[in-house]
Amino acid sequence: MQLGASAAYLWGGASDIWYYQKKQSNIVKAFEIMKKYNIPVGICAHRLEPIMFCEKEGLVPDFYMTFMQDVKVPWMAFKVLAAGAIPPGDGFDFAFDSGADFVCAGMFDFQVELDAELASRAVTKSKNRKRRWMA
Repeated sequence: MQLGASAAYLWGGASDIWYYQKKQSNIVKAFEIMKKYNIPVGICAHRLEPIMFCEKEGLVPDFYMTFMQDVKVPWMAFKVLAAGAIPPGDGFDFAFDSGADFVCAGMFDFQVELDAELASRAVTKSKNRKRRWMA
């Protein structure tokens, strides 16, 4: 891509708003525009309905950002720590046990080493989850 991006995704706020404002065609248009750049493209949502719409429409992103057990593409869980209300180990365990292939977690520089270790442990512990790994 000309601007140096290695991936792009439709922001969850936009997909949620467009879905509920009955402007679902904007979701499709945004997805199609991003796909033209030949980079991995994802769709994010805070609610399940926009993702269900994408599935129904036959959109096949490279990944989703939300919680979904039945999608056939990798999905990245976000907000798994509830802005610090949930300890990282618990949030990562829950996300990976629930079927997430990746987590997106904000942290300060001094938290990176421990959070990476906790995420690695959570992946190892979630070997018996219901959803197969997709990455």
